[in-house]
Amino acid sequence: MPRIQPLLNEANPAGEEVSYLQSFTEAVSFFSKQDRLHQWHDTVGSALVASQDAAEVIDIGCDIGESSKHLSEYIKGRGLVHGVDANSIFISIASQRQPDNRLQFSSGHLDQLDYNNDVFDLVYLERILHVSDDYASILKEAKRVLKPQAVLAICEPDFSRLQCDFVSDAQLDILRNIFIERTVVSELPKNIEQNITGLGLDMFEQNTFDLIIDDFARFDSLFSISTMLALGGVDADAEEAAMDKLNSAAQAGEFKITIPMFTCFVKK
Repeated sequence: MPRIQPLLNEANPAGEEVSYLQSFTEAVSFFSKQDRLHQWHDTVGSALVASQDAAEVIDIGCDIGESSKHLSEYIKGRGLVHGVDANSIFISIASQRQPDNRLQFSSGHLDQLDYNNDVFDLVYLERILHVSDDYASILKEAKRVLKPQAVLAICEPDFSRLQCDFVSDAQLDILRNIFIERTVVSELPKNIEQNITGLGLDMFEQNTFDLIIDDFARFDSLFSISTMLALGGVDADAEEAAMDKLNSAAQAGEFKITIPMFTCFVKK
């Protein structure tokens, strides 16, 4: 099954990088402002950031800084949220979009952070492990920079349980596999728990919530489902029919994709 990056490269050839980057920025903002995801930010911020004076927080894989911004709203005193991403372009966007003295953004390898041991009161990971080639190394690095007795908060999509009612079962399987991107992600919650246990960390709470995407126009700004279906193995001639189905669902108010999100708190 094709991986997402080749799909994006094919759908966004050279010369369209700027427009794609703008679409990606809009899509990340759209996802981050979903009510249930925002509620998760509030849960983490109120419980683990606001409860401390001058909390030092690191948001590993911060994209364009939306989650970092939400967490910074709970900072007290001289605390700081450090947003780190491997993509320097995202960091540049984050610095421009989120000017705040409670925020600091930098680019670097997520499995080789430029910080000392035991320095953060909260390590935050959101929607980054499932797109990482070696997420076990990121978890290991998260443990290294986390203070003793401090908390690691994780929020990841479980695409193996993605629901999309207006496509056929065969197309849903294709859609799930395209989103899964790497085979290990099909059991991501299980694999995260195994890695956490192997690192000697204590997972003391885990939960799930559904992220509902019901705005086709905004979702399509990243890449169209019909294109993914066509590139994912459906005959290209079926793309027009797939787009008709998507448009009909959107016009009828039936466009809805449900992405189950796995969350957990881990203590060092």
